[in-house]
Amino acid sequence: MMENLNIIAQMGETMSSLEISNATGKQHQHILRDIDELLKQGVDASNFGLTSYTDKSNRQQRCYQLTYKGVLILASGYNPVLREKIINRWEELETGKAEPKFSQQSPSQPKLSDKIQAAKFLAKFLNLNDASKLQIAKTIADPLGLPTPDYVMDEKTVHAAKDLLASHNVKMSSAEFNKILVSKGIVERMTRPGKGGKTHSWVVIPEKYEKFGQNARNPHAQNQTQALWYDNKFSELLALAGIQEGKEEESHD
Repeated sequence: MMENLNIIAQMGETMSSLEISNATGKQHQHILRDIDELLKQGVDASNFGLTSYTDKSNRQQRCYQLTYKGVLILASGYNPVLREKIINRWEELETGKAEPKFSQQSPSQPKLSDKIQAAKFLAKFLNLNDASKLQIAKTIADPLGLPTPDYVMDEKTVHAAKDLLASHNVKMSSAEFNKILVSKGIVERMTRPGKGGKTHSWVVIPEKYEKFGQNARNPHAQNQTQALWYDNKFSELLALAGIQEGKEEESHD
């Protein structure tokens, strides 16, 4: 066990399988099973340090300490809601907003390679547009003094659903519009817990329907995205969703 602790001490900042179990609500034995299966499949074992903890019955039980890369590897096999919970828990531990259930050496700053890996994972997980990817890249590059472009060119004009519904004379709120799109499988609804027991929700455009719009980072909620729709594809989107466009009112001079 001392040898394992020495290995863990060299891993840098980690998150325990107990933390993941607590964050996701999955039984710890199931988290262990999932990690064991990943190791059997040949993933890099250096991201999963085997150690132990003392349970409530004063018995030694095994657990794992995962690097950030290990956390991402494990989370990639879970559904979007569990992936989000795991990522949120890591952020809470990293920023000091929460204390770990299993602590070892004092945490160190994530390596650059881990940050890049995390950025790739988040961009793919949230299906972000190029402008949002650039914002994430800047958070990594700016502290290192590395240059990044000020903006990305996008030949397609995008707007929020509220604006496009109005311009197409559709008498419907954005919430009603999103509800229809969710029922048709055109967008996916995501949720996260908020303060006071509230639940925040938003919609994400999956890759299958990204020809209709983009997922942009929400400027008012960094943990969420905002669906923006292409102007020149909105009529086609309305038809796909079974929504009738309104007629323009004739002007009487």
